[in-house]
Amino acid sequence: MADKDYKAFIVEGEAREPQVIDNISKVFFKHGNLKIITLPVGENIYMLWKKLKADDFDTDIIEVLRESNKKIREQLEGLSRDDFSEVFLFFDYDVHQTNLGKADDGDVINQMLESFDIPVMIEYSSYEQHPLGKVEWVKFFGALTAKEAEAE
Repeated sequence: MADKDYKAFIVEGEAREPQVIDNISKVFFKHGNLKIITLPVGENIYMLWKKLKADDFDTDIIEVLRESNKKIREQLEGLSRDDFSEVFLFFDYDVHQTNLGKADDGDVINQMLESFDIPVMIEYSSYEQHPLGKVEWVKFFGALTAKEAEAE
């Protein structure tokens, strides 16, 4: 295992998402022995899920990305899957995407959540109208991530 604690953030795009992960890292992952690696896959979560599903989820997600994406292969040079203590998937819900196909359309979100073994929490912070209400959501996420002091 490497000398650092590596965390992989697998994201959809190369433009905005790495900036978001950088900001999240500054707030929630500040300790010195930690290395965040952002891996932009250049495709949406549905396409990534289809790749994993085609292999009956027997292949690790890091290895699937290493095999299918030259830039990610370069980023992961010298690292093994065991170097990563956590892997985060950071994708938005793209209801408008048409690359699933009609056969998969039915309950694909629930299938994906089950496949990735992701606990689900539905939050409605984007619906908050009042500025003080928005601040309360920051406190909520601070409590959720054991970062209450930072959220204050």
